Amino acid sequence: MKHVVIVRPKVGFGLGGAETHAGMIALKLLERGYKVSVLAQEIRFPKEVLGEINFLQVKKRGRGSLLKYLFFLKEANRVLESLKKDYLLLSPFRFPKANLLILCDPLFKFWLKQRPLPRIIKEISNLGIRARVFLKYEELCLRS
Repeated sequence: MKHVVIVRPKVGFGLGGAETHAGMIALKLLERGYKVSVLAQEIRFPKEVLGEINFLQVKKRGRGSLLKYLFFLKEANRVLESLKKDYLLLSPFRFPKANLLILCDPLFKFWLKQRPLPRIIKEISNLGIRARVFLKYEELCLRS
């Protein structure tokens, strides 16, 4: 399988740490002769590389991190269904169904435990819908 699809909302250089890491993965795969497609809302690569990368656009929708995340999952799945299944799905992001999960971002559960807040506030923050949804998808990603 010489075709790799990288899934992340933003991929490339100058966007942030995890986004740059995903961009570096794409460049390394290109160097090794793989056909690379990036499924994202936004990409930022040098002009020389943009011609070699197949960009699969996902529409930006939603307000707030949770809605944006859920809409991204829905749109990304819709785009993936239209592709022929001859690719390896690589996700430096919490994306269920990925063949390879590379966590550039800290795990949400780990991040919640590391926050310097009183214990009662940490427990309450675990009850919020945002935390529950992220934890659910994180668990799905790690199991798949």
